[in-house]
Amino acid sequence: MPIDQKFSELEDDERKQALDYIRARWAQYASATREVRKDSATFVATINAGGAATLLAFAGAAYSTNKELLSSAPLRFSLFFFVIGITLTATSHAIESARLNSLFEIWRDGVKKLYGDTLSLNKLIEDDIARSGRHQGAAERFITAALFCFAIGAIFGLCLLFGAR
Repeated sequence: MPIDQKFSELEDDERKQALDYIRARWAQYASATREVRKDSATFVATINAGGAATLLAFAGAAYSTNKELLSSAPLRFSLFFFVIGITLTATSHAIESARLNSLFEIWRDGVKKLYGDTLSLNKLIEDDIARSGRHQGAAERFITAALFCFAIGAIFGLCLLFGAR
C-alpha cells in the first residue's frame, strides 16, 4: 500500500484490507474496554468484601474475650491499609478504563477522518501505535502501591492475630 493514500484512492483489495484492519482494531478496543470495566468491578468488589469479612469476623470473634481489640493500633492500621489498597486498586482500574476509552474515542475519530479522506490509513495506524503506549504505566503503579498496602495491612493483621492470643 502506498504511503499516505486516502481511503477513496485505495484499490478494492487495499480497501478491504484497510476495512479488515479497522474492524479488528475497533473490536479489540471495544473488547478491552468492556473487559477492564467488568474486571474492575469484580476485583474491587471481591477485595472489599473479603477484607471486610475477614477483619469483621476476626474482630467479632476476638472482641468477646478482648474488649480493647477494637481500639488497638494493629487493627486500625490493618484496616487503614486495606482500605487504601482497595482505593488504589479502584483508582488503577478507573485510570486504565479512561485510557482505553480515550484510545477508542480517538480511534473512532481517526476512522471518521479516514472515511472522509482527511487522514491516510498509514497515518491512522502510525498515530494509533504511538498513542497506545502512552500513560500505560500509571495504572500499574497504582496496582503496585495497592499490593504494598495489602502486604502492610496483612502484616498488621498478623501482628493483631498473634498479639491477641
